[in-house]
Amino acid sequence: MPERLQKLKNAALAWISRPKARKGPACVVTQAYEAKRLSGWIGWDAQGNSVTALIVGSSVTAREIARSTEAVKLGETRYLIAKPGALTFDALPKGWGLVEIAENGTVSVKAGRVVSPAFDWLHPCDLKMDIVRLVAQLAELQKSEGTTWLRQKAKSLTLISTSTEDRMEKLSACYPLSQRIAERFPEVFTVVDPHNAVEQGDFLWVRKTNGTIPQGEFLSITPIEGRGWEVVHECINADSGWPTLWETHSAEEEAFLSAVAHLSKLTPK
Repeated sequence: MPERLQKLKNAALAWISRPKARKGPACVVTQAYEAKRLSGWIGWDAQGNSVTALIVGSSVTAREIARSTEAVKLGETRYLIAKPGALTFDALPKGWGLVEIAENGTVSVKAGRVVSPAFDWLHPCDLKMDIVRLVAQLAELQKSEGTTWLRQKAKSLTLISTSTEDRMEKLSACYPLSQRIAERFPEVFTVVDPHNAVEQGDFLWVRKTNGTIPQGEFLSITPIEGRGWEVVHECINADSGWPTLWETHSAEEEAFLSAVAHLSKLTPK
């Protein structure tokens, strides 16, 4: 691989490990990935969400980019990594983000979920197959890296998988409106508590501390008979009580759009 392309690939690896506050996907586990003419990385964050980032070299044609991205089956969110000015927005495949990395390492995220979460960037993806692929790679690394390291990685991966499956199971028991909001902002709502009975609310937690009375920040979604939905962003705090940060009472579609607009303002840009 040419030195310039290798530097771009190394910088891409550093970017997908960046925290969300610095416009990165916050991946904690990564693996090299190839799709026809493009190579790069696939990574997983602490909630098990997967990200694919492919490097676009100067010699790659638009047709090769299209064929390569069409072959990608992994990664719920996907990005092309290129030097500044190498790609235009019109050249991006549907649903793909763009990250530009200069020669000096300066990173500029031009498009993608980390800068515009309200847009639908999610791709159909079999997360279990993602994890199977990663486990197989970790097994190959056992000989060179050692059994202790492999066990630590496997334990971390198991925790990610279990957390993700538990969240998905609980989300399936929520109201359709709650599911739509949670799926639009998977990086925001990491813990889900579905309603226990009709007319009770779902809780989508931004942060949660378990105890006799759980504390934290959440969105509650509750059906109001004959009047649509009540969606409330609030906190439970032992010191300050139960402050309301935002709320709406409206029909389902209006409630969804209002919640998306509200949450988009709060998500790190």
